[in-house]
Amino acid sequence: IYKLFEIVLTTDIRTSFTNFSELSDPNADFFIVADSGMKQKFDKFRQNRAFSIIRERTRFIDINELNKLYESTKRWVEHAKILNLPQLQSTM
Repeated sequence: IYKLFEIVLTTDIRTSFTNFSELSDPNADFFIVADSGMKQKFDKFRQNRAFSIIRERTRFIDINELNKLYESTKRWVEHAKILNLPQLQSTM
């Protein structure tokens, strides 16, 4: 399984859903990264019947939380190295 991200800086979140639907790879999880004010539009399009094929694999990430996610992941990788957990280590 792999992860696909799309950063949305405009109000056109539908394009992101369309792009992901065209891919519709069963091995992919999709993430739309946008301002928290766009969450309602995300929810609306996610419920649209046209996007049902990707509905359960599409998630919203608040762009303001992205740095926090990165820093948390970075700390986790550092701890995995200290604990000698090679399966959790990364080249981050």
